[in-house]
Amino acid sequence: MRARRPLVAALATAALLAAAGCSDRGGSDEQTPATAGTQQAAVDADFGDLKNVCQAGETTGAPAQGVTTDEIKVGVFSDVGFTKKQEFLDAAKVFTSWCNDAGGIDGRRLVANVHDTKMMEVRQRMAEACRDDFALVGGGAALDNMGVKDRLSCLLPDFPAQTVSLENSDAGLQVSIQPGSGSYMSFAGLYQW
Repeated sequence: MRARRPLVAALATAALLAAAGCSDRGGSDEQTPATAGTQQAAVDADFGDLKNVCQAGETTGAPAQGVTTDEIKVGVFSDVGFTKKQEFLDAAKVFTSWCNDAGGIDGRRLVANVHDTKMMEVRQRMAEACRDDFALVGGGAALDNMGVKDRLSCLLPDFPAQTVSLENSDAGLQVSIQPGSGSYMSFAGLYQW
């Protein structure tokens, strides 16, 4: 269980980053010849108050679904095929790039598996996530209630950037950064206004 703590901290951090609505860093993805193929030594492994979120390490074996000796696969749900909005995907790209530049999670490279629900294909994408991913991190789907039962059946943890439905907002195996719960009216301020 001790080995999972850095991973859980990194996953929670990724969810926070996604919820903040980060977009691409801007600039160019090109590397200069001097830095191509090497890690940047100046990347800080700390994320705010969280220390050593991502760092190099030695790994052995494949201790869990979605985890190999080289990488950790995390799922990112999005309705991008319907909405054409890239926020969750951009945040996943930025966080995984930063984490991998800092050495990964105990040396394992973080890989974001994008699950595009196209609004109506939540259960199909959840079946893929249940088969391939270690956890769901930093995404969301408009019809997220359609995948709750399947996610709980396969015991897949979820660190969403947003929850939409009442069924998903208080679901098990989930740490959400959104305030309130199923008993809290999240749109009360809008209605009062």
